Amino acid sequence: MEQEYVLQQVLERYDVDNVRLTYHLNDLNTLSLDSKFVLELLRLFEDDAEAERENFAEFSLHTIVDYVQRTHKYYLGKKLPEIEQSIELMQRDYADNHPLLNILRQFYAAYKADLTKHIQLEERYVLPHIRLIATASEKGYNAAKFLELAKDYSLRGFIESHTDTEGDLQKVRNTILEYSPVATNTTLYRVLLTQLELFEKDLSVHAIIEDEILIPFAIAMEDALLAK
Repeated sequence: MEQEYVLQQVLERYDVDNVRLTYHLNDLNTLSLDSKFVLELLRLFEDDAEAERENFAEFSLHTIVDYVQRTHKYYLGKKLPEIEQSIELMQRDYADNHPLLNILRQFYAAYKADLTKHIQLEERYVLPHIRLIATASEKGYNAAKFLELAKDYSLRGFIESHTDTEGDLQKVRNTILEYSPVATNTTLYRVLLTQLELFEKDLSVHAIIEDEILIPFAIAMEDALLAK
């Protein structure tokens, strides 16, 4: 994925506009952004198989949670509406009986609802719990106080119930590929497929941040708190 595009996608979450290819990562510090953290994110986007998860251990849980929350806002406020707009434009050109029309309608209604619910659950339970772990670690809460504050939630329970949102999106994109666009909206068809492919990659990175970095780090910190 092109570095300029990836940098733009990451920085949009921090409300940074007009990203330039010459934008040096050290300049991000002037925007109150941790350039090292952004660099690690870029590595994940460019090659998630080679990026070292352990490199994120130097960042606080608060920093990682902040990124996750900004990404949630970015998905709900920008990425899903953009896909919805492309679908609406395509629907104007398709005949009512075209099989792709029903697929698109079903995709947006079901997938958006599922992803929104997924995000809302994380925002309500998972991320506040992780912030509690981080604060408890910083302020030295004893095990009894931490258990009292955290008694209503379990990170391990979240892991068992976590769904594969990027896998669901891939299935939709593969299904759409089975149908050829009508001549009048070939461009819109390609735009939509590109949007889905890029969003699928973004969701994949987001899953890595949550499942392989944030949650394991938080559980290790929680175990250390309880061990005291």
